[in-house]
Amino acid sequence: MKAIFSYIEEKRKEYECHPFFTQLLANPDLPGEKRLAWAPITIPFIMGYADLNCLFRRNEIADPADPLQAILNSHTYEEDFHWQWFLNDLNRHHANPTLPLADAVRILWSDDFKHSRTLSLELCALALRSPSYVLFVMMEVMEATSMTVFKNCVGIKLQNGDECEFFGTKHYLAEASHAIYSLDETK
Repeated sequence: MKAIFSYIEEKRKEYECHPFFTQLLANPDLPGEKRLAWAPITIPFIMGYADLNCLFRRNEIADPADPLQAILNSHTYEEDFHWQWFLNDLNRHHANPTLPLADAVRILWSDDFKHSRTLSLELCALALRSPSYVLFVMMEVMEATSMTVFKNCVGIKLQNGDECEFFGTKHYLAEASHAIYSLDETK
């Protein structure tokens, strides 16, 4: 297991060197709205991640002797409300235009949102047919990825001086304090 965690951390560090972090999110000369202009494109993934947790990772009738499933179940409950912070951010970011529902669906299912939708669906498909140890590794990879994103969003302020909830300190601290991180002896 230590080798898996080391590999995930090595890849996370490589990921953090991407220009998305080093040139866009870290650029204090850009207003927060520009640094976070990509956020709406993640709508299908963020909302799909909420479904992934409660519909595919959580398994209340799993074998009680499976410690990984118990950790997964606990983690899914810790993540249950984070999507609400995302909706709050969309309101703060003024990405909440008044659209007829059909127009909103056209946007969300457009080619611009295709990668975000596809990623969510592929992860759910993988989770559906995977044992708990694969789900656990998937969770660790996704947590490392999201921690990198949220860490690099900390301190980005919008024009009104507010920091986002989902893309800011609040979410970063919530992610960093997950119960899984108190299990260092497993790593």
